[in-house]
Amino acid sequence: MPSDAEPRPSDPGPPSVPARWSPPRPSSLAGQIPGATALLGLAQDAVHAAMTTPLLGPTLAFTQEEMARVESIIWRQIRHRMDSAARPRPGALVVSVDGAPQQPDDERLEAEPAAILGQLLASSVEQGSTRARFGIFCAVLRELQPDEARILAALSDGTEYAVVHVAARARGLGATGPLLLENACTVGQAAGVALPECVAWYVSHLQRLGLVRIGPESARLEDTYQILLTDAVVREAQESSPGGKVIRRSLRISPLGDALWVACQASPRSG
Repeated sequence: MPSDAEPRPSDPGPPSVPARWSPPRPSSLAGQIPGATALLGLAQDAVHAAMTTPLLGPTLAFTQEEMARVESIIWRQIRHRMDSAARPRPGALVVSVDGAPQQPDDERLEAEPAAILGQLLASSVEQGSTRARFGIFCAVLRELQPDEARILAALSDGTEYAVVHVAARARGLGATGPLLLENACTVGQAAGVALPECVAWYVSHLQRLGLVRIGPESARLEDTYQILLTDAVVREAQESSPGGKVIRRSLRISPLGDALWVACQASPRSG
């Protein structure tokens, strides 16, 4: 039995915290995010309580690394909230003025579509056919790639070019499977495009814009069809589905494409 003279173990007291650690301070940006400041306040209270409360067991250590980890978690949550607050809601319309993105505003977003439609309707009353056609031409030209402009130039004199589609093999007799390649054309070589492998995509885009027209097979283009079948893009599509079908078509400029080309030639050039 220990005697009363023996010294008793002293109370270890609260754990020591490195002097160079300081609790996280709220950022000015954090104050702009709902709940961010409160989150930091709770974290600071938790840190203060840990610094002043005796340890529950001899193996528990409140180290600087653990405090830094808590701080990292807190700021990660704050950044997440900031990102969520800055991200537009699904379906929200983000409007740009003079090329500068604007923060979505509920009142402006509710009013702006109606204002845009009102301006269009007002313009429709004042504009004539010439101005309306000019607006269409400008809108279409903004959609074009430089290679597509070269193709339009190659078609502008009315020249017809060979086009082939490659369809997958179908099980039914006489049936045609899904298209593996659409609008492969010899116009790319004549136009001198920078990306010959993208000619099929260019032609399809021009077709969607209404600037070119895909017509039936042309008998006078027989030699050109044979040359087109040796194109790497066409051969790759055929090899991907042995027994597939080659569909021959032709390409010409459309009435809209011809009108656009003529209008651009008639417009005065600067310089």
